[in-house]
Amino acid sequence: GGMALVVAARLLCGMGGANNILAFAYIARTTEGGARSRAMSMLSSIRMLGMASGPAWNLLLEVVHFRSGWFVVDKLNGPGLIGALLILASAAAVLLLLAEPPKLKPPAGGASSPEGGAR
Repeated sequence: GGMALVVAARLLCGMGGANNILAFAYIARTTEGGARSRAMSMLSSIRMLGMASGPAWNLLLEVVHFRSGWFVVDKLNGPGLIGALLILASAAAVLLLLAEPPKLKPPAGGASSPEGGAR
């Protein structure tokens, strides 16, 4: 019932929240020095801007109400639908525009051994 839907939605939100960690990891693998600091700062700033401005967008969605056949968009489902569209657009942009980072090279000195390569 309703509780299972809430649990499923929170699970999906948590999985979406993990994308932030992946973004930081991508920046760490594809940038160096000052460029890395700038990129990480920009990513953090944009995330905070979204968290701060997100609730304000709900004010605009308060007045949304339209019907397309059997499908109704109103103040109750509008924020979720907009969020889903933004996530889909973001996923499409990542898939189409973001290059796969180069494979990591193994550390020199056999650091993958249990002793970490130190002798």
